[in-house]
Amino acid sequence: MDLSTENKERLTGKGLILFGGEYRMATRYTIFKPKEVEGNHIENWESIPIITGMNTKGEVTEEYISNCPPLTLWGKDKTWTVELHLWVPGPGSGDFQEFFDHQDDAIAFILSYYFGENSYFNAKKEDVNLRRNGLKSEELISILYVVLNSIEKHFPEEDIPFETTTYKKLPHDTWQDFPFGAPSKYHVSQFDLGMLGTDAHELKKLIYSGKDFEAEDWKRLSSVFFELGQLAHRNTKNGPPGNTKRPYTK
Repeated sequence: MDLSTENKERLTGKGLILFGGEYRMATRYTIFKPKEVEGNHIENWESIPIITGMNTKGEVTEEYISNCPPLTLWGKDKTWTVELHLWVPGPGSGDFQEFFDHQDDAIAFILSYYFGENSYFNAKKEDVNLRRNGLKSEELISILYVVLNSIEKHFPEEDIPFETTTYKKLPHDTWQDFPFGAPSKYHVSQFDLGMLGTDAHELKKLIYSGKDFEAEDWKRLSSVFFELGQLAHRNTKNGPPGNTKRPYTK
């Protein structure tokens, strides 16, 4: 159960690289698009080097980099499976399997994934972009809009009472010094004592001062948002604000 010569040429004729063949009583091919080939791609994403050639000394003689997550094509028991499996062990977000009765249909799907409009490629591209280590300013602004809407939903009162007045916070510089960022490794004396009332008061002063946020103001805002998150979680579990039952006891 192998790919026909015609279907192999449909793939290679578009610039795709495929290698494989018989594998454990089945047919298995890895199919990918070198980044030099025009087609669907994900900006700032590259695969690990895909080795397609090696000499008798074990030296790599041919390898490619792809800017589009590569596919695997399986053929067994009259079924063709197109698979994307990047997560280990997985499958994870954006990974998929599609099954076809005819290899022609599987090849058409692969071509649409690399060169056409394909919902699976679009979903994987969106997933990769969402998982980037960073935020664009417009993304952060959109997140803050969601936060503000959530505050209006969970806290309709004019004043939001903070049940926790003091908290422990690890100074940012100290956090950065620890390679794994695990606060449990620190002694209690290394934490600063924060006061939510003071944080809220200093933030309110910014409304009228017209000054820009400084580093300490961002820390205060982070502390207030964290406490709001705790309150919203308790309210979700125990009822909205104003419930006569006290939702939280220490």
